Amino acid sequence: MQVTYSEPFHYNSTLEVRYGQSSWEPTEYSVKFTWFTSAGKAARGGEVPAEATSQMFLVAARKGAFSARQIAEHIEQASAILIGMI
Repeated sequence: MQVTYSEPFHYNSTLEVRYGQSSWEPTEYSVKFTWFTSAGKAARGGEVPAEATSQMFLVAARKGAFSARQIAEHIEQASAILIGMI
């Protein structure tokens, strides 16, 4: 994965969420949940197509992985992004 953007994971700043050019196709993008080895290097794995992330969120929400407050926070953030796109 060629990382073009990263930010600390919201609930644990020692982890990262990364976005960039996928490792399997240079014209596609992926998102990766990154943890680090004891040597401080990013571990392999955790990379999924960017297009799959919204469905992954919905599946986890339906299965009770989030509180109502967490879902509301995500909706608020998504709404702000959409308003910026209009």
